Amino acid sequence: MKELNTFRQFVNETKEETNEIFGMGKNKEDMKIAKALESLEKALFELNFLGVISDNDYNNFWMDKYGELYMDTMGELDPAVQKMYDYEGVEDMELEENDVALDKVINEGLDAKTKKYLYNTAGGFLDSTYFDDVKVGDELKFTFNAVDDEADLRTGPDFAKIGDKFVTFEEDGDTKYEVKKAGGDNYEIKITIKKEVE
Repeated sequence: MKELNTFRQFVNETKEETNEIFGMGKNKEDMKIAKALESLEKALFELNFLGVISDNDYNNFWMDKYGELYMDTMGELDPAVQKMYDYEGVEDMELEENDVALDKVINEGLDAKTKKYLYNTAGGFLDSTYFDDVKVGDELKFTFNAVDDEADLRTGPDFAKIGDKFVTFEEDGDTKYEVKKAGGDNYEIKITIKKEVE
């Protein structure tokens, strides 16, 4: 009996040490809190789906309150738990909101079909370009003829609004794409390299 108790004590102590090594002992309460928040979000969604909570109340009250609770609570939890539950801090969320606002400004006035056409046209040019000599800050420019390219059949109504000043139609962390009317039926696309091409 003494040997059995000694063995159980050894197992319990080993388990505690293992949990501490992997942070589970420290994170146990935080894990429970994060799991509870996740369950609450699912419960609110289910209640809305079942009609217990109206769409208006769900979107304009419950999710607002849940968002406040989530941000206040998750921000205090262990970083390992935050990572496990894909928590984004206030700064990350503000950056995302800024990106959305930037996208809205960049794409303002150009319909999706026109942007897609311009992006594909630029892509065809880039496919034939050697990047060995391209540096950050370089501007690659090329001209295409809208009539020869049958742009009127492949673009949306906003293509006709493109004037003689560059307007951005696509931008990411590596590249910025702009277009302007160059005269007559010719249009110029400018591609600015923002990041070294690997």
